[in-house]
Amino acid sequence: MHTLPNRIELFAAPIEGIVDRPADATRLGRVKTMGTTWNARLYQFEDQIAIASGDRVLVVGRQGNTLLIVPLMD
Repeated sequence: MHTLPNRIELFAAPIEGIVDRPADATRLGRVKTMGTTWNARLYQFEDQIAIASGDRVLVVGRQGNTLLIVPLMD
């Protein structure tokens, strides 16, 4: 099965990850999860929110090879 690169796939259960390179609403970051580091971007955040290196996030889906992340609220 082939998927279109711009198609968003949301995961049934979020996966926890750690930010390796910061991300914000306009800039891709990198997240380590499942033993690998991936490109990542914030999912559905229009506010001026930024994710810093070392922050914990939830990976909620993917778009092509880029993971979609949201901040992990403690």
